[in-house]
Amino acid sequence: MDATTSVRSRRRKANLIFVGVLVLAVVAGALVWLFRTPQEVHAQSVSASYPAVRQDAVVTAGKDSAPVTIDVYEDFLCPHCAEFEKKYSERIRTELDAGRLKVRYHELPMLQRKPNSDRYSLRAANAALCAADQGGFVSYHETLMHNQPPEAAPVFDDPKLIAIGHDLGITAPEFAACVTGQTHFAEVEAAFEQVKAEPAFQVDRPDGNGRAFRGTPTIAVGTRVLDTDDERWLASLGVAS
Repeated sequence: MDATTSVRSRRRKANLIFVGVLVLAVVAGALVWLFRTPQEVHAQSVSASYPAVRQDAVVTAGKDSAPVTIDVYEDFLCPHCAEFEKKYSERIRTELDAGRLKVRYHELPMLQRKPNSDRYSLRAANAALCAADQGGFVSYHETLMHNQPPEAAPVFDDPKLIAIGHDLGITAPEFAACVTGQTHFAEVEAAFEQVKAEPAFQVDRPDGNGRAFRGTPTIAVGTRVLDTDDERWLASLGVAS
């Protein structure tokens, strides 16, 4: 083997080693991403002057005398729901506090079968209803939406959902028992089936195979779906400028 051939051989080996190290680094980085612990949760403690009462799988927030009622169909794992919440929650709370608006929150398990989600949509919906049973829905709902686990990141397990409640002052033993006991699972799943069957909330499937639930978030007055891409949607209801 001449000197030139020897140099080329050494370079090829060096390149192969470099590529191998790079591949290992990428794989290691991916594993760290997939198996890292969930992000730190920042509690969103909300002072609300209005009640938030659970009935079956729906939590109604607002004063009985409010002239306008909207329905919010959402999923705690839905990124667009979190975006809606972050964009409009303060305005909605202002109207709730003023007694001009009432909101029915429908927590849907739409994404519970998403890979690696560990049924988070269903478990989080149940936990929020458990929080409502203890009078803590408003802050708990706000906290879950503002701390939504990023896509492909670990979701919150039941002990974490309980700990979030504790951080917000929901410390009654009944809350933890409700979360771990899956108390409201059946109600949530039954409500979702009912919502999916509502023709007003259905759209044509992209594959042309019939119609299906339009998805979350869906904001409606009765069965009239509101266009929340129009930032004046609240004003159009006569409750905000």
